[in-house]
Amino acid sequence: MRNVRFLLFATLALAVLLADGASSGHALDSASGQSTRSGAPAQPSQNLTIGMLLPLTGGLSEFGMAMQNGGNLAALHVNNAGGVLGQPVVVIVADSQSDLTAALIAAQSLIDDGVDAIVGEVASGITLEVAGQVTIPSGMLLISPASTSPAITSLADDDLVFRTVNSDALQAPILAQVARDQGFQTACTMHINNAYGQGLSASFTEAFQALGGTVQVEVPHGEQSSYLGELQQCTSGTPDVLAGISYPQHGAVYLKEALDNMLIDQFVFSDGLKSQDMFDQLGADDFEGMYGTSSVSEHTAEFSGAYEAQYGEPPLLPYIAEAYDAVVSVALAAERAGSTDSATIRDSLRDVTCPPGPSIGAGAAPIGQAVQLVAAGQSVNFEGATGSLEFTEYGDDVRGAIEIWTIVSGQIVTDREESAAAQPDLDGDGFDACVEDYLGSDFLDACPDDLSDYAWPLDVSNDGQLSVVGDVLNFRDRIGATPGAPNWWQRLDFNADGQLSVVGDVLMYRDRIGETCT
Repeated sequence: MRNVRFLLFATLALAVLLADGASSGHALDSASGQSTRSGAPAQPSQNLTIGMLLPLTGGLSEFGMAMQNGGNLAALHVNNAGGVLGQPVVVIVADSQSDLTAALIAAQSLIDDGVDAIVGEVASGITLEVAGQVTIPSGMLLISPASTSPAITSLADDDLVFRTVNSDALQAPILAQVARDQGFQTACTMHINNAYGQGLSASFTEAFQALGGTVQVEVPHGEQSSYLGELQQCTSGTPDVLAGISYPQHGAVYLKEALDNMLIDQFVFSDGLKSQDMFDQLGADDFEGMYGTSSVSEHTAEFSGAYEAQYGEPPLLPYIAEAYDAVVSVALAAERAGSTDSATIRDSLRDVTCPPGPSIGAGAAPIGQAVQLVAAGQSVNFEGATGSLEFTEYGDDVRGAIEIWTIVSGQIVTDREESAAAQPDLDGDGFDACVEDYLGSDFLDACPDDLSDYAWPLDVSNDGQLSVVGDVLNFRDRIGATPGAPNWWQRLDFNADGQLSVVGDVLMYRDRIGETCT
């Protein structure tokens, strides 16, 4: 064992001192200390065409029509600044009709019409099927402003599916806390039997029970004229509260049936039931003081002012701001890429929504600034109407906020907001998604402007200098580790061969000891 350790440290020393050792296989630019990014060459100008797949008819039309406004406003702001690649952005809207079959046909029609990216859909189940059957096989970028199912995170999508809305993995714990804060000990859920309802109900149950409560039963439902049987099943154990995880066309029926039949009169609501029209139809007095949750736009004042100036009313429904942000993100990414190719736009999405670069919010003037900066080859950190655009490696929005809303004098009003954050480093390699993208094609030279970005993998100690003690010796006791081992750290696997080794990794330091970030 002593001989093995002696050999290890001798080899480490050799790695530091050799000037003409083995080649690392990476093209380095140690003079600049910067990553070299192989951006797509500029193509002849053509219109960026963005498809929007939205429910303009059917049960979710209330959301779809408003989201269409958000997308159109985004295109207007980009076009007022000169468009993308010198041409106006074109938005084509296809009606999913709140129906899976119609959505699949509509998505394919958008692709046949030559769109470069698609923003949509609303329902998680439809988004999952459209992605799996249409957009992923076609190599088409899909960004959902409204689909919140946790199942989207784990979709095998070749990094082609993103979303500008928080996952229900973030909303559910806050909805559960709201219920517990009201003193409710027991609950049941009524949830739409699709990916959205199933995922949020399961997450709510897990969170509610982790807080000491009991979810007696989770009851799925479909498209029905009556939900009395499901309600009776849900309330058979006399729960303190019913968590409604559905859409307005469902809630308008079963909430009335629950009250009319005196089955239960205490509710909490998911974002899908945040509908003033539904409460007006039911008689909002019956729900006075009750609570719900929804994703919230942190830049509400900025976006609301622009939206109201354009449409004459504030953006009251969820997902309007998220639709705006999705369209702007695609436009900025296309400008950054110098191309309207869908996969190339995808590859630039994190470039325009991550540091470095100034933070850019919503509105005509900020978007104008962003377009001009990107066109000039500069970086921007677009945060938009939601103030939370920073995508994980799985395309999820990293951070944001959840609105806790309540019924006051018959109106939906915001009670407060709670911060919510996804795990930005899901692969556990020591880098969040923005940093991983910032590293570029030559990550060994990605010396960051801000050391807090820890975007220089060779600088394991994050002190801005390459040294034996601070960096090389971090390999001690890690040599030979592979993924899954307790001492595996992907950050140290510089040659990406799945093993920490002296020859493949430590030798990256030759001739580099003493370099500093400036």
